[in-house]
Amino acid sequence: MGKIAGPSHMIGGMGVYDAAVVDIPPKIINRELPQYPPSARRLRLEGTVLVSMIIDSQGKPTHCAIRKAEPKGVFEESALAAANSYRFVPGKVGGQSVATLVLVPFHFKMAN
Repeated sequence: MGKIAGPSHMIGGMGVYDAAVVDIPPKIINRELPQYPPSARRLRLEGTVLVSMIIDSQGKPTHCAIRKAEPKGVFEESALAAANSYRFVPGKVGGQSVATLVLVPFHFKMAN
């Protein structure tokens, strides 16, 4: 594992690494499933939301944002609420916990 010069981004005054460049990427240790919106359930809609988030050095998600949603305007709120409840083992560079930018997909599928 080579030496990394420094954070890939500055976000909210915080140096943030991309998940692809850290020695050890963040690992989800606690997740809550997103709530299926009742209107989407009634219409039998399915979809996927891609959420970007920064996992801070304590393993908490911050700066959660929608990167992509299909269909738009249906599942975003539920995905963001779930994303904010996640907890992680933080990413590491040189043995130190660092803030890391990750992308997490949330899939909304109707049960058979």
